[in-house]
Amino acid sequence: MALQEVMTAMDIDVEFSKYLASLGVGGSMAALLFFFYRRDVKQFTELWQASTKELLAVVREVISVMRENTLVLESLHRRVDRLEMLRLVPDADGPAPVVAIREAPPISRR
Repeated sequence: MALQEVMTAMDIDVEFSKYLASLGVGGSMAALLFFFYRRDVKQFTELWQASTKELLAVVREVISVMRENTLVLESLHRRVDRLEMLRLVPDADGPAPVVAIREAPPISRR
């Protein structure tokens, strides 16, 4: 593989390569390490931001579902309260209906 192909693959321009050559072997190695470090950090940051966006979308969806569930439970609670107030009329042929509505047990806090 030619040096020009390597530089193109790594997105290094000619001016930068001249600068690296002027630094010597140690400076060139340090610059390349820094270059790959920055590229790795950039890639990780983009991945992290994408994951964050996905997680926020899931959280928003869960919040909306929780709101809907809360409304349904409140509606159901109101219906149960109305059932307690209804007076059931027995059928002429059968026994009187038995309705047992209990209160929910208290929630213990541990």
